[in-house]
Amino acid sequence: MYTIEMKEDKMIKKHNIVAIAGGSFSGKSTLTTSIQVFFQDKIKTTVLNMDSYFKNPTPKTTSPYTGIEYEEHNHPTTLELGKIFIDFNQAMKSDVHLVIIEGLFSLYLKQLRET
Repeated sequence: MYTIEMKEDKMIKKHNIVAIAGGSFSGKSTLTTSIQVFFQDKIKTTVLNMDSYFKNPTPKTTSPYTGIEYEEHNHPTTLELGKIFIDFNQAMKSDVHLVIIEGLFSLYLKQLRET
């Protein structure tokens, strides 16, 4: 499921990457699970679930209308971006054929999107 191409007389392994983005309760995790189940006996897959990378403690934001403080999960600064990039790079160096990135910002992050 991954391809090999030649570049400057060196073999380069190319992984397949699927990024699944969407709002809360839009079906991202359900689709990710379906893809994993479909490929489980065919190829090696790994999933990077962005919910696993929220900072702890989660940053807070205050509603400008009510003054109520909420946990902020809708801004990329709430994520441990360094950890995401480390795990992504490790997956790209491994023998995994399919990397699934699941989360609200999976298509937002240029380093993941342009790989």
